[in-house]
Amino acid sequence: RITEQIEKEKAVAAVNAGAFFDNGTSSPSVGSVPEGLVISGGKVVWNSGSAPEEGFVGFNKDNVLVVADTMTAQEAMDLNIRDGCCFGPVLVKNGGINNEVYNTNSGYNPRTAIGQRADGAVIFVCIDGRQVASPGGTYADIINIMVEFGAVNACNMDGGSSSVMMYRDERGLFGDAGAVTMINNYSL
Repeated sequence: RITEQIEKEKAVAAVNAGAFFDNGTSSPSVGSVPEGLVISGGKVVWNSGSAPEEGFVGFNKDNVLVVADTMTAQEAMDLNIRDGCCFGPVLVKNGGINNEVYNTNSGYNPRTAIGQRADGAVIFVCIDGRQVASPGGTYADIINIMVEFGAVNACNMDGGSSSVMMYRDERGLFGDAGAVTMINNYSL
């Protein structure tokens, strides 16, 4: 769970990420079994074949964000992917926007995305949705945000009721120093 991972890694920020098994029931396996390719610490930790969404995103050993429409375990190892998972679609690749996705009627939904600028800075976007005050965003909205903030590579991550962003306030600017808080109002 994201609440456990932000503590384990002592991360400053965390967002939800990859695809997971969901058969629409309340089964305990819903949300706990990944789908597609998952790499952690340079090792393939899960590989169930193709994910329900087209896309792969991950950081290589040089901390460069790599996005691809498809990715096999061998391709990921050849690219020295350190940590990555399946979801999508790819939004921005090598500075170019994905026009097919941009022009898709994707509807307004809660969205989560990750991107990286040329200088290496990582961008997280988490859009609330399915709420009166926030209907959500489209793929075009996320692409526009990523481009505005200079992303050269960006990928949509799992959204909907899974869209969650957590932040560790290291300086105490918004509350107690070191406290981890949920930034968004998720749709559940």
